[in-house]
Amino acid sequence: MVFEVAGTYEPMDAAGGVPSFTMPAQAGVADLHAEITLDGVHYQPAPTTFTLSAPTALTSLAPAVGSLHGGTTIHIHATNLFDSPDLSVLFVKVRRRIGPPRHLSA
Repeated sequence: MVFEVAGTYEPMDAAGGVPSFTMPAQAGVADLHAEITLDGVHYQPAPTTFTLSAPTALTSLAPAVGSLHGGTTIHIHATNLFDSPDLSVLFVKVRRRIGPPRHLSA
């Protein structure tokens, strides 16, 4: 699979900026190696890969009740999950977010 995506550039300071790219829809799960070019000829590889995954859907959560003092281990079952350093859960109260997402270590 090889495809090219046009990007935009947002200047940050005198030292440089940040290019942004929006991925088109894809089929299947894949690890993609990214390369960037300024002239369409000379490409520089990124040091890491980008993982495409299918949409995740929550199928169950247990237990349904836990202590307000914390400490309850919650098991979430979902489709299309995979091991990721960014895996996290956002808890929402009365369909309103309690606050910004926080990353908690396990």
